[in-house]
Amino acid sequence: MREPTQLEKQQYQRMIELSDIARQRYLDGRSNPRCAADEKYMTEKRKSMRILQVRTACFRRSS
Repeated sequence: MREPTQLEKQQYQRMIELSDIARQRYLDGRSNPRCAADEKYMTEKRKSMRILQVRTACFRRSS
């Protein structure tokens, strides 16, 4: 078996980092993959879409 190259070692290390981040977000979201932990993980576009969804839902209820 050959020794991994420097690039392969870096890629492996990055995958570990990303899986740690994903695990923490999953736990922050109360272990529900469809539930955001809070808005700190949301992009600006996603935040504005979420605000629009909430507004639309509120207006439907009041009609």
